[in-house]
Amino acid sequence: MIGQVVVVVTALLSAFLSGYGVWASARAKGVRSKPLWIAGSLFGFVGVGRVFGPEGELVFNVGIQIPVVVAYWGSGVFAMKAMVPIIAIVAIVKFDPAPMRARDASVFD
Repeated sequence: MIGQVVVVVTALLSAFLSGYGVWASARAKGVRSKPLWIAGSLFGFVGVGRVFGPEGELVFNVGIQIPVVVAYWGSGVFAMKAMVPIIAIVAIVKFDPAPMRARDASVFD
């Protein structure tokens, strides 16, 4: 049960981070190689996977995957693999304007 929750939470978090990374990269101003940041936000590099069934195991994955969440059904078995988009996390930290606004607003305190 815990393994299933870990995979589903990782899948939701990875999909959110990937979308937010694309958004932050696309809205960034004056960024060189913006298309590479956007494309890189769609790739997952490390993550977890699980076969949902009585004998399913939680596995740790290292590699490159696009899209960040893959789910498939075959031979009566449902499997899901979610990879964390590391480049999207870097893009969010680097390009997200919200922390900059908070810093600029503190000047007026």
